[in-house]
Amino acid sequence: MSLQGAAILDRMLDPVAGCFTPEVARRLVDLQPDPATQARIAQLAAKTNEGELSPEERAEYEDYS
Repeated sequence: MSLQGAAILDRMLDPVAGCFTPEVARRLVDLQPDPATQARIAQLAAKTNEGELSPEERAEYEDYS
């Protein structure tokens, strides 16, 4: 996501964030991807470290960040 896109998202979500209790905020921070998604992220990370990502995989990997 671009910096501009992130700023827009921040502005849109700011009112929602004010509705969270501390417990809800902690649960959101602790969210983890499902095992299949985590495995795919790990696979893409390994390929990144080896310099073996295709352009499509790089775009997919960037979507996770």
